[in-house]
Amino acid sequence: MSLLWIALTKVKGLGTRKLANLYKSFPNTSFEFLTDPSNFNHIKNCLKSEEIIELVTNRNYLKKEMTRAEEIVNNHKRLGIEIITIDDKLYPINLKSIQDPPIVLYCKGNIELLKQQKSIAIVGTRTPTDMGTRSAKRLSSVFAEMGYTIVSGLALGIDAAAHIGALRIRGNTIAVLAGGLDKVYPKENETLANEIILNRGLLISETPVGGRTFKNSFVLRDRIQSGLSLGVCPVQTDIVGGTQHTIKFAKQQKRLLFCPEPQEKDVKQNRGIIQLIDNKEVEIVQSYDDYQKIEVLLQEVQESLFREEKDHSENSHPKIKKVRNQGLEAELKLTLDKACKLSTQLNIDIEQLKLLLEEQYFSI
Repeated sequence: MSLLWIALTKVKGLGTRKLANLYKSFPNTSFEFLTDPSNFNHIKNCLKSEEIIELVTNRNYLKKEMTRAEEIVNNHKRLGIEIITIDDKLYPINLKSIQDPPIVLYCKGNIELLKQQKSIAIVGTRTPTDMGTRSAKRLSSVFAEMGYTIVSGLALGIDAAAHIGALRIRGNTIAVLAGGLDKVYPKENETLANEIILNRGLLISETPVGGRTFKNSFVLRDRIQSGLSLGVCPVQTDIVGGTQHTIKFAKQQKRLLFCPEPQEKDVKQNRGIIQLIDNKEVEIVQSYDDYQKIEVLLQEVQESLFREEKDHSENSHPKIKKVRNQGLEAELKLTLDKACKLSTQLNIDIEQLKLLLEEQYFSI
């Protein structure tokens, strides 16, 4: 967890996409990097805005915001909420690959689940048919037994059924909330949220405790559901509805789209699914063999994400890293020069100086 990245989310005008661009351009961003004048042109090329650059390169401003960030961390800890930032080792690999990953994740429960790349999202309408609810639970249970973490949005209807399907076979499930984790929405699913935590599941949100929730917060939540996952399974949805946002994000993020074959052809809850099938935009699950086929396709998505991450790591601004290293080497040389001059004044020979350095700074 990095206080710097939490602080940067509080900078006026510095939204998620700009912050994500900053991270992807300079994944080793630090306080020293941002406030080093030799890096200002590189930062300017990344962030563009003069006003934002003045703030993020100002040492006093950043220190003040990092102090505030520490207060945020402590306030959340008191509520049992962990904060994971985009530079953290626990930050989900799948989610990091999307165009606008959340910079900060607020987490309650088993944060080890964030390491699970083998995840799928099961989503759908808040008003499913009985058959739709049973289908969501069955799909969730089967994939959970296959070792997948089930991701959904803790909404009424299909989302709740997806979480329940994973829980009933003691599988892993992650609920992505639109608002802060201090208040479960909808209230009817408070008990389910508690069951998820008690059964080593996880609740996450990009909204801090006390943060405002807007209508668009639910759309932004949908990109996280898809982003965490290798594939998205819409069980029931009309042609227009919240689930369509998750479907759209799945396409943008190059996730696998798959769904159960609708048995009720004449209900509005299946119109969106039938449209996807007619347009040949989804894989269909009809039998046990189809689960095996879906798993192979999910593995292909995982391999593709791995290749993209590897390519990005290898091509991530090598010149900037060299500039940073040169600056650190120059600073180290000055420090060593001072140490050598002082040792001469104190009649300490080179062997004694080496021994002092080893004892003070390099002892294990």
